[in-house]
Amino acid sequence: MKRMLATLMVVAAGITGCSDPKELALPSSLAQVEQVKEKIAKLPETDRKMLLAYLARREMANQLGAALGRPDAGSSFTAATIGDAIKQQSEYEEQVRSKEAEEKALKEKILAEQKAIQEQVDKTLTVAVVKLGVIPKDAMSGRYSDEQTIDLALKNSGSKEIAAVSGSIV
Repeated sequence: MKRMLATLMVVAAGITGCSDPKELALPSSLAQVEQVKEKIAKLPETDRKMLLAYLARREMANQLGAALGRPDAGSSFTAATIGDAIKQQSEYEEQVRSKEAEEKALKEKILAEQKAIQEQVDKTLTVAVVKLGVIPKDAMSGRYSDEQTIDLALKNSGSKEIAAVSGSIV
């Protein structure tokens, strides 16, 4: 109770003593956001979104941490003021964008490598479907469902001998 009263006093002092909303003490819970709602409304829209995202991430970390028996899960949220929270959220979002860009670059690199390999295989090996067939199911011979058969013709266009070919038909 004393802690809650002290927090309310700090928030109240912040409201009356600060003209810049970014200098306000960061509410320690979502319930206390209501008390500084008018000051938060003075922030630019992008800053409000950053602040709300920060508070939501902090609250989720605290709730999930408590549910998983890790009460320190929200300890990485160290912002003391609204301005600190906006800055930390901005840095977090930049890290996320950076990671997504790295993942995209890696995916594009792998796809380009796969395409180059496929082009080389296409130049080296020509595959043609000669015959499609169906072998009907026959419980007496251990075939409990119909089987598809595909006869292929392969032509090696490369300079080296091909020992084996494996793959899947799409």
